[in-house]
Amino acid sequence: MMKQQTLFEVKLKIYCIDSSSLINLFRHYPRDIFPSLWEKLDKIIKNGQIISHITVFREISRKDDEIKKWCQNHKSIFKDIDECQINQIREIRKQYSESHWQAGMNREEWADPWIIALAICEEAIIVSDERNSPDRIPYIASRFGITTLNLLDFFRDIRLEL
Repeated sequence: MMKQQTLFEVKLKIYCIDSSSLINLFRHYPRDIFPSLWEKLDKIIKNGQIISHITVFREISRKDDEIKKWCQNHKSIFKDIDECQINQIREIRKQYSESHWQAGMNREEWADPWIIALAICEEAIIVSDERNSPDRIPYIASRFGITTLNLLDFFRDIRLEL
């Protein structure tokens, strides 16, 4: 018997996770209390559904802690800057106030615009616990039609069952 082919393949959702959400994962959802959450995260990481930006890795790597070790063990999720992102940054910059952009550029690492650029290029949903206000990830991302979920909404979206 021949297997029937489907006309439409289901495209897996890609989630682009920000520093704020990674920090809150470790701060509020420890592995020993929420093992099923971490198992689910491991599964969707293996499926290629979670990505982040190399600037997030560098932001987090400034401290030597559990998050840094986790990021080092999952280095493959952190994407480098590419041509698509560089092209998007030009448009993203226009959405920030000039003072906020300059303050961000003066920081050692500033991942926010790169997270948005990566999400645009990868057609990803952003996971960020920043508030939705001017010069913040959810606000800027919405200008490009990019959805931003906080951690709890992300858990709902991946159908986390504890």
